[in-house]
Amino acid sequence: MAMFDDPWIASVGPLTFIAINALDIRYRFMPAMSEGADGRSWGTVWFPVSLLVLVNLCWRGVMPVWVGGIGVLVLGWGDGLAALVGEASPARGVGIWGGRKTPAGTAAMFAASFAVALVFTLLFNPRFAALFPAVGVAMAVAGVATVVEVLTPLGIDNMTVPLVTSIFYAAVLL
Repeated sequence: MAMFDDPWIASVGPLTFIAINALDIRYRFMPAMSEGADGRSWGTVWFPVSLLVLVNLCWRGVMPVWVGGIGVLVLGWGDGLAALVGEASPARGVGIWGGRKTPAGTAAMFAASFAVALVFTLLFNPRFAALFPAVGVAMAVAGVATVVEVLTPLGIDNMTVPLVTSIFYAAVLL
């Protein structure tokens, strides 16, 4: 988002991946992306949809670009690590709306979200430039992101986590 001068150009990447990923769900021409998918999850499409929305919210002045970056990286790091750690966890986990959530995966989501929010807050938000208040902000953001990730089914978290996290930060913490 921060690397482009024009919102239309910045939208080309997400639009392209919405189309490619939707076609892959239908035709399965990228087996690595489809591995383990049950056909119900459109998560690979929802993420570029959320990126497209965030690009345009940032470019339209609704939130700073770095706040949109928090949402993108919370999903990339938090949800990605939650999946890896959750799969490696010996715990069976809890079934929530068709997904399986383990305590270890949920903790990984919280920790990664906390780290992203803390770093971005310390670097970009002068209102919370000291460590102690920034830790509180990061805990709030990580809590919201983790709850949204746990409660959103079928890959839709790939859209809800970045959007809700960024909108929460922009509305409550700026």
